[in-house]
Amino acid sequence: MKEMKLITVKGLFRYLVLYVLKEKPLHGYGIMKRIEELLQFDYIPSPGIVYPTLQLLEDMGYIESEYVGRRKVYRLTSEGERLLNENIDEVEEFIAKAKYFRNLAKEIGLDDLVDILRYLIMNITRVPPEVKKKLRAHIQEIVNTLKSLKK
Repeated sequence: MKEMKLITVKGLFRYLVLYVLKEKPLHGYGIMKRIEELLQFDYIPSPGIVYPTLQLLEDMGYIESEYVGRRKVYRLTSEGERLLNENIDEVEEFIAKAKYFRNLAKEIGLDDLVDILRYLIMNITRVPPEVKKKLRAHIQEIVNTLKSLKK
């Protein structure tokens, strides 16, 4: 059995960028959208993460860029492809786990919970005290159930 290497989250994101550029050259926003599609999350990596990563990868010689019209298009270099191929198992395992988690989240209703928590956070000042008390009891029940899974 092949030993898996430990890749940091920051390092993993770099490999995800290389992974999507292996398919075809893309501009920054295209890379963001492709990562969102690949992981099947309702999350687009922010420009504040993507563009510095692209600059770093370009500085390291793993990607190169050129302007096509007004957009800077990035493509994988042979060195970038070599690096990606050395780490492809870890990248594909992460992608598979992300898709599995996404499906599991839908199956158990986690999407609904996250949506309602976002709403609650944005509107917490409008929640009456008696409702807050009920919420606390329900949230504690969920927390206790989840903690019991750790045992």
